[in-house]
Amino acid sequence: MPLAKAKTFTPTLALNKYQSGQYYTQPVISTTTGSANSGFMVTFPIYFPNITIDRIGCLVTVAGGAGSLGRLGIYYPSLTQCYPGSLLLDAGTVSVSVTGNREITISQTLSEGIYWLAYLADTVVTSAPTLRQHSNQINQFAPITSANTNFQTGTAFRAGGVASGSLPATFPAGASDLGGSGGGHIIYTRIA
Repeated sequence: MPLAKAKTFTPTLALNKYQSGQYYTQPVISTTTGSANSGFMVTFPIYFPNITIDRIGCLVTVAGGAGSLGRLGIYYPSLTQCYPGSLLLDAGTVSVSVTGNREITISQTLSEGIYWLAYLADTVVTSAPTLRQHSNQINQFAPITSANTNFQTGTAFRAGGVASGSLPATFPAGASDLGGSGGGHIIYTRIA
């Protein structure tokens, strides 16, 4: 009896199919909510192919005081470490004194690569808003360094004491690495 021929298996990499009108954010395992306290800025990485995005936004679950604003933007990656680098886009502010999806219309063309989406609690009046945030997220892009014995990577960073107004030209040095534990407000984008 002849032996059966072994079947060959060729693995493939199945990337998300980015579709016009669809919304995208970093892969999330679970979510929670957290306060967006004055002067705090959070950021996390996301991969995009060659694409144009026409919206950037966040989700407010508990309204901040009247006049409270959140500022949204995009940073290039650092060229030397797994960290956000220079500013690509300051998209402006959204009112976070009402609940729901808060979006800004933009037109930003992106070349294939990794970018860092950012949220700054720009203006907090009386009480901070609460935003939907990652409680556990995935970052498949960051390298693991020998100094990182927990095999966590820079999945999100939070900087404090950031001045209101325009986003900093370079993401602040020394931000807290949130690891895989979450704590970064979810910023989403829409494909044009």
